[in-house]
Amino acid sequence: MGAGHQRLHRGEPRLLTPGIVDLLELPKVSQPGGTRSRPAVMKAMRKAAEKRIAGVTEDKRRRHYRHAADLVLACSRIDDSAETTRWLTAIRDGYRRYPALQRELRQDRLSLMNSRDCDRNSSR
Repeated sequence: MGAGHQRLHRGEPRLLTPGIVDLLELPKVSQPGGTRSRPAVMKAMRKAAEKRIAGVTEDKRRRHYRHAADLVLACSRIDDSAETTRWLTAIRDGYRRYPALQRELRQDRLSLMNSRDCDRNSSR
């Protein structure tokens, strides 16, 4: 079911909320802002991801690690610069003692690598 489809929830229709990655796949969303605002957008996105990871690890809310990892993936998918790579490495290193979070981040990394491979192959 795609974003915007309805499903019944306790007899009432509800709209499904699309995932972050689904939103990024919409046209032009993967390229936030113009060249002037891009650094500010990326900084805000990384800050949001950092806060989410800090929040879920502080309270050991493992059920929410997937969402935190999705935010990290969103940043990596939009900006594959060296700065973002260093940021991602720092997150992984900073949360080494959280194996469940590390698994989610590895899953995201595999997903990101696969999507980049697909993008490269489709542009040939």
